[in-house]
Amino acid sequence: MGYRNNSRDSAGGTKSRLFSFYFVVLFVCLFTAGYALYALNSAVPLYVDSIGKSTSTSGVFNACFTFSACIARICGGHLADRFGRRKIIAFGGLRSARAEKERQSEKRKAATRAARLEKEYEALEKEILEINDTLSSGEVS
Repeated sequence: MGYRNNSRDSAGGTKSRLFSFYFVVLFVCLFTAGYALYALNSAVPLYVDSIGKSTSTSGVFNACFTFSACIARICGGHLADRFGRRKIIAFGGLRSARAEKERQSEKRKAATRAARLEKEYEALEKEILEINDTLSSGEVS
């Protein structure tokens, strides 16, 4: 499965190389993911403060985020053991792409709705101004 170098151990067999290519790739990925997780965790208080919530709310957000990450890792590990890690990673990537596509679609729909509501608001505002002008001129029918 892994690759071995040509050096021999004291018993005459080949010994595994610790810093193999896959080990280094795994280390870099885990380090990057861990760094991103803690960077995000440290940014949560700033976000919570920017939306006008209290410091205790920031703690609740951090706790919920950490707890859900733990549960997701446990479930993901179980699924990877059962179905294979490549299938689970592919499924997660596809699901993430689909969720992003749906989010973009909802964003476009919201923008369309906002433009339509703005037009309706402008029409109502114009109608109100016309009614106001009619009432001020005394032309009530």
